[in-house]
Amino acid sequence: MSSSSKDSPITPNDSSDAGSMLGEQVPQQQILRQNKGLRHFSKQVCDKVELKGMTTYNEVADELAEDFAAQMSEHGSGVDQKNIRRRVYDALNVLMAMDIIAKDKKEIRWLGLPGQKNGANSAKSSATTDAEIERQKSELRELERLNRRLCKQVDEAKVAFQDKLARHLHIRNLMKRNKRHSPYRVSNKLKSEKELHLPFKLLHCPRGTTIECQNGQDGFSQILTFHPHQPTILEDAHILQYIGMDKISPEDMQQWVNPEHLKWIVTKQGDDGDYRISCAQ
Repeated sequence: MSSSSKDSPITPNDSSDAGSMLGEQVPQQQILRQNKGLRHFSKQVCDKVELKGMTTYNEVADELAEDFAAQMSEHGSGVDQKNIRRRVYDALNVLMAMDIIAKDKKEIRWLGLPGQKNGANSAKSSATTDAEIERQKSELRELERLNRRLCKQVDEAKVAFQDKLARHLHIRNLMKRNKRHSPYRVSNKLKSEKELHLPFKLLHCPRGTTIECQNGQDGFSQILTFHPHQPTILEDAHILQYIGMDKISPEDMQQWVNPEHLKWIVTKQGDDGDYRISCAQ
């Protein structure tokens, strides 16, 4: 595991020397022996984190300070608590650089010694890794299901938008045609008799079809029975398309459609230059 931004090195507040582990001055001839003891100190830090599995810097530092205090009290010496904490900082940074531990904010997690394959710690680490892999697989499957559901919703929304935009253009074209033919209408009575209001549906029946009508119990609906053929139900959008309202000139397209919406329209340009706008559904 490589260190990331959240695995930033732990830095001490200030520097220290090898001869200040104890609260009293250490003679120069003992410095070499102190340096040799630093390896032992780092091993103690490593053992503490391994034992706990998940811990914090403060927890490790406090426990080591207590251990050293118990040892030094036997010799009548004091312990420099501040220096021990700096040593813990240094040891943890080394362990993190070697991928033996991982740091996430304040938490320190044991990963394992390099090349460690056997033993209880390795088995525990392997079990943790397997559980983490299964958790990630489960999350991945859930994200894939969510992605498929969202993609389906997006596709349905695209089709619905295409359909509504095409119907809008068909009605605009119908309004234009009605306006062009309006001077030929004789009277409002004739206008009322000839008009067919939107929306509507048509039932198309083959020749020879018998239709039986029966009033519904509510007095407003009717029950229709067809035999021997079943009817075809046509919506107003299909009728407008059938009578040529899907044929729109480039000038009207430019005037009626936002350029950003042109990519959503199902079009086919004819030899005469006009567009044929089809409903998506």
